Amino acid sequence: MATFRLILTLATQYGWDVDHMDVVTAFLNPRIDRGNIYMEMPLGIDWLATKGSASNESPSNGSASSGSVLILQKALYGLKQAPRLWYEDIDGYLQSIGLRQSVEDPNLYLQRGVLLVLYVHELLIAHNGAEGQGHRIKQLLQKKYKMCDLGAATRFLRIKIERTKDGGFSICQRGYINTIIRRFGLMDAGLQNRLSLHLILRQIWPIPTVRTNRQTANYISPWLDHSCMRHSEVDRISPSA
Repeated sequence: MATFRLILTLATQYGWDVDHMDVVTAFLNPRIDRGNIYMEMPLGIDWLATKGSASNESPSNGSASSGSVLILQKALYGLKQAPRLWYEDIDGYLQSIGLRQSVEDPNLYLQRGVLLVLYVHELLIAHNGAEGQGHRIKQLLQKKYKMCDLGAATRFLRIKIERTKDGGFSICQRGYINTIIRRFGLMDAGLQNRLSLHLILRQIWPIPTVRTNRQTANYISPWLDHSCMRHSEVDRISPSA
């Protein structure tokens, strides 16, 4: 969350665009390149059973031949290795196209003029639209994966994002908060009970500030294209305590 807030702060300070992309069926992309993973043959595809399988009889109930299994070539949803395989796949590709993984936050990737945040299958890309580097990264991603380009970010990690008239960002989690209120049966509760819930939520999910991620900010600074920025000191954007 701290990195997400920092990215919006930088985009506000330097007038960058912030775009949102989503990978379609992300876990189906990576190939399984180590060891064999077997699965029972699903119903209705007996014709895939090889002639040399343990049993060549076709069961009358429509299930696959007894003893027939498949060797997976690519990951599937529900496979416990799928998240790791997907992460290794997209991490390798992002670095192959010139993005460098942050040492402070492994979900943050940097290139001069581009900051990319990866969360499973969602990507938030902050870039200087005038330079075109961000658009190049988006085009390369779309060539590699089936993706939805959602344009300017309006929602990320269940957080609503709005760009204000002065170039800043307004973020809120009203929908998520209402979900929590409904879960606790407090939709019709008075103000005092809602304030009590607010204090409970603050204890469970403390709200980070940009200042808590100062190390990330200092690490990002050399990757920013200072030629198109008003200030080159990232520390200036951190709000005062």
